Amino acid sequence: MDFGLSDDQLLLKDTVRRYLESECPTTRVRSVMESETGHDPALWQGLADLGVPGLAIPTAHGGSGLELLELALAAEELGWACTPGPFLACAMAGMALVASGDADAQARWLRRLAAGTRS
Repeated sequence: MDFGLSDDQLLLKDTVRRYLESECPTTRVRSVMESETGHDPALWQGLADLGVPGLAIPTAHGGSGLELLELALAAEELGWACTPGPFLACAMAGMALVASGDADAQARWLRRLAAGTRS
């Protein structure tokens, strides 16, 4: 049995890592963390453009429909870069909404979470 990561999982990690190396150097992290809001909308939008907030959200709601492992792989890269942003809140909210089975709440929130427009 092979417990290694798949090619797609390795590509996901590499894509997130390369984006963060380019767009989230320690100087930017420090600047964001010292700002009044502690948030960088442009950085979060870039991650949303990569699909990071919607990794574990079903495709029917605008996400990628992947599993918790892919979410953890992205979290690992985000943590390694000390990336500021609402990733954890979005991931937890998305997982809770999916698990809830509440179709109305899912319809109201999941697409916006997947797009990174709500956190």
